Amino acid sequence: MTKQELATKIWQVANDLRGSIAASKYKDYILAIMFYKYLSEAEIKILIEENDFSYETIEEYVNEGQEYVVEICKKRLGYFISYENLFSTWLNNPEFSITNIRDALSAFERNVLVNNNELNVKLFKDIFTTLSSGLSLLGDSTGKQTEHAKKLIRVINEIPMQEKQDYDTIGFVYEYLLANFAANAGKDGEFYTPHEVSKLMAEIVAEHLKDKEQISVLDPTSGSASLLITIGDAIKNRYNDHTKIKYYAQDSNADAYNLTRMNLVMHDILPSNIEVNKGDTLGEVDWPAYDEENNIDISDRLKVDAVVSNPPYSAKWNITDRELDARFRDYGVAPQNKADYAFLLYDLSHIKEDNEGIVAILLPHGVLFRGGQELDIRKNLIEKNKIDTIIGLPANLFYGTGIPVCLIILKHRDIEHNDVLIIDASKDFIKVGKQNKLRESDVKRIFDTYKERKTIPYYSKVVSKEEIRKNDYNLNIPRYVESESNNDIHDLYANMFGGIPNNEIDSFNHYFSEFKNLRNLLFKENSNNNSSLITENIEETIKNSDDIKNFKNEYNKKFADFGDLLKDVLINNALEIAIKSTKKDVVNFNQYKEDIINEVFKKIENYQLIDKYDAYEHVVNTLNQILVDLEIIYHDGKEALTAIKDITETKIIGDKIVEKVVAQDGLIFPVSLIEDIYFKNEKIKLDDLNNEINELNSKIDEVVELIDSESNVKEDDKIDYKKVKEELNKGLENITLPEITILNNYLTLNKNEKINYIKAHNEIKWDEIGQNNNYSKTDINNYINKLKIEYVKENNEEYNNYYNLLEYNNDLKELNKKYKNIELEITKLALEKIKSLSIDEINDLLNYKWIYPILKVINELPDLIVSQLIKGIKKLTKKYSVTLSDINKEISKINNELIQMLDELTGSEIDMLAINEFKSMLKGEL
Repeated sequence: MTKQELATKIWQVANDLRGSIAASKYKDYILAIMFYKYLSEAEIKILIEENDFSYETIEEYVNEGQEYVVEICKKRLGYFISYENLFSTWLNNPEFSITNIRDALSAFERNVLVNNNELNVKLFKDIFTTLSSGLSLLGDSTGKQTEHAKKLIRVINEIPMQEKQDYDTIGFVYEYLLANFAANAGKDGEFYTPHEVSKLMAEIVAEHLKDKEQISVLDPTSGSASLLITIGDAIKNRYNDHTKIKYYAQDSNADAYNLTRMNLVMHDILPSNIEVNKGDTLGEVDWPAYDEENNIDISDRLKVDAVVSNPPYSAKWNITDRELDARFRDYGVAPQNKADYAFLLYDLSHIKEDNEGIVAILLPHGVLFRGGQELDIRKNLIEKNKIDTIIGLPANLFYGTGIPVCLIILKHRDIEHNDVLIIDASKDFIKVGKQNKLRESDVKRIFDTYKERKTIPYYSKVVSKEEIRKNDYNLNIPRYVESESNNDIHDLYANMFGGIPNNEIDSFNHYFSEFKNLRNLLFKENSNNNSSLITENIEETIKNSDDIKNFKNEYNKKFADFGDLLKDVLINNALEIAIKSTKKDVVNFNQYKEDIINEVFKKIENYQLIDKYDAYEHVVNTLNQILVDLEIIYHDGKEALTAIKDITETKIIGDKIVEKVVAQDGLIFPVSLIEDIYFKNEKIKLDDLNNEINELNSKIDEVVELIDSESNVKEDDKIDYKKVKEELNKGLENITLPEITILNNYLTLNKNEKINYIKAHNEIKWDEIGQNNNYSKTDINNYINKLKIEYVKENNEEYNNYYNLLEYNNDLKELNKKYKNIELEITKLALEKIKSLSIDEINDLLNYKWIYPILKVINELPDLIVSQLIKGIKKLTKKYSVTLSDINKEISKINNELIQMLDELTGSEIDMLAINEFKSMLKGEL
């Protein structure tokens, strides 16, 4: 099971389990139990791998009475969990109850390290308070709470947590659950920053800190810590060493404070590199000036390399006596009802000087243009060169609010760096459900623009301080980055006299600069800055032009060797490493993705018409799937290439979680791919059957339309065949025919009478009923029914339609059954084929699954450019295809035809007076 499949399964079951419990609350329970499992297994691992324990000795000696074992765990981990309270013990305890969890959490609290290591005290102290206080919400009785807890434990047990590589799985599942709980939490979803936004901030921060050996990062409104962890991951990808990053976090909300600590610990971050506080970030005493509980004196304000934050927007705060506060006095105090700039200035006060530190903060767009105190703060920030970059993001990205948000990057820059980069990325997103979402290509476009610090028409601008001054320090993005024209304005001359305005043709100059002869093939210039279309077939002219052909040929030559490069990087190199590496090796598969993307960018850099980020988006989806495959192979070895996986369906039935295998598929190679390649003839049979099924469904639809609507045989697009049969039987009951009368009389006779009766009634086709003068009641009734059907077919269209509908339905059942059987047989053959794949076949299949899709999208890019050009030219020419003069002529023609029709009318004197008045209006005489 992949990380995605596992995360999806756990979310589905967890969401079903929560019932009426609010998503924002339920997340605290399931994530806390998940964390407890992590801590339990971490302790078992330390005892076995570092202290020579076995599972048997753990059961015997890991209890609070064995002081030396307690000390081993507390010194190494910062906590101790006895055997009876381990997650695995809960799982295997037939007498388990909710009391076991309550006792375990209480024991955990008293067994947190309290001497010689204050940091661990802070890290684990009261970390399960939210869980322990909320257990009663799992049910209205101890029994129901116990059953609910049992189900949660069984679900969470599926998450692997022991192997080094599985830390990535834990993190992925945790992040996935957080995102889904946030999406279902409504306004309470603010604890989570969408991963794509976090990724953007992470890339910017990591780029700024790339040359540092030791790094410290602070999030003063940490929520779930997902933003902080994403930052850390981006930095780790550059260092391959997570021990060099120190994490600081703070949140005033108790639940968020606990989430932050759990999330950081579960991402395999050393406890010594974590410091988390519960407190008001904007409180009067700055953190971490003094920690009374642990008697830590920190006289100087914490200075870190990076501060990242997504604070609550436009929150209220206490502004009493803040003018002299060192964090705000040089810039100004934010308004009492809008703390946005208070959070920003807090962040700024905690980064290192001399352009060493960086702030990345998410805030509502209002901070860019609101007046009053905020204008004063903004002016001071600009004049002191603190604002480095402003990035406008799309609306509806964040859970809990639909407002557009901007990302502001701040640094302590020297006097020479006195401009501001403004990026308008508000139009780049995809819609996923109710939310907007940044694509990977959107994140990369923003990051590259930030990194290269360049002006791009309609997207970004490097704005001088002087220009900002002229705009009275208003940083509203549309003032500096112009929106692209939609070209909806019509040219009056062209509308009156025809032709196409040259200035609108000029909007295609980025194409014509590449295809130098194409404009003259399409247009002939007239007078008055106007041109005429000179081709009857725009598409054919463009596609057959030498410019387009040369463009495609040159492009194809550029990528002629790209397939070999992909095979070398992905199959010969990455695959080999995935197969041969052990789980102790740290393998950065993302680097292969980056190498391929960089090669694509290098090959298309001279093609101005090809948007490299469109190319990126096309290629990256396949690359991401390849990375998933490589991770599976890394984890399971080469056997994964011929392995089969069960596709399961998990349901909650009563007090049990029932998992049922509903299908099977290849772990790496999907059955559909195997069928397409190795079982083409069998698939053709399926296609033929499918065509027959579609034709039959069409016939059924036609018949249903013919049936009287009052019969109500169709409701909500579903045909009630029981009702159809009832309607048909009603019609058949009323049919009386001479043959039917004769046959019914036959049934009343004795055996001897029947023989003479048959001879006397040769108008009946007795041989169609049976043989040897032996006609049972069933035979007779069946024949009577046949006669009625034949009569209906010839004489009653309505009842014939009912009959046809039933026959078509029977045929459809047979076809569907046949289709299903063939489909199952092909699937069975495909699964057997996967198990017996040879090395050569595996290489071929990897080409089909990995290489060919990338080559396909790369090869289609020129066609995409050409189709966009054709679409644009057609739209422009259609815009001016009909002139006002043409419309006026058409109106005159219609008026004349109408006048002629009026001339033919007769009527009373009053009628004719009205008609003549109407004719005068049409002639324009009135």
